Amino acid sequence: MNSFRYIFFSLLIFLFLGLKNRPGHEKIFYDTAIIYLKSKYPKGYLQTLRTDCEKLTNRVNVKNFKGFQISNTTIGNSSGLVLCDVIKRIYKSDSCGELLAGNSFFVKRIRDSVNVQIDRQLEFDKTNDAHSYVKSIASTKEIGLVIFFSSVFENTLSAEEKEFCTSYNLDKNWQGSSDIYHFIFYPSGEIKEVFQGKKFYN
Repeated sequence: MNSFRYIFFSLLIFLFLGLKNRPGHEKIFYDTAIIYLKSKYPKGYLQTLRTDCEKLTNRVNVKNFKGFQISNTTIGNSSGLVLCDVIKRIYKSDSCGELLAGNSFFVKRIRDSVNVQIDRQLEFDKTNDAHSYVKSIASTKEIGLVIFFSSVFENTLSAEEKEFCTSYNLDKNWQGSSDIYHFIFYPSGEIKEVFQGKKFYN
């Protein structure tokens, strides 16, 4: 039980690593996150995606393909979908499932604690500088590799990467999976930690 208490209190520390971000400072976090994400999906990966889309759609609408793009559709700032990665790093284990097997109450307690602060902000404040900046760099292509960002909250930022061969706004019945990233930044804008997870669509 002591090991689970260690994880629990370590996750509470994880929650409050960042200081409150300064107004207008969010642009640095987005720029840094974009550089990081572009390194995860290089040009060769994007070219393969385009080729796959051409085969899948018989070249229909591929002229609207853009390899790496930012969406002005927002997601929630949450660490819930990277929880397994958080636990594995804290406990230095390859399997968070084995660590938490049979401890469903503890899992719920961790998840609630991690999200209690972050999930208060599920959408952008439409008037803040961060939203204006993301909107200014967003693409209208809607086909290709798309990054969805959250708002910045206490030096944290969430991002979802998903690939589309048709317009994601027209096709609401998303399939497959997406990559989830949860960034923790130093106040200077440098990345302190990145946690990763998966989101699955029916």
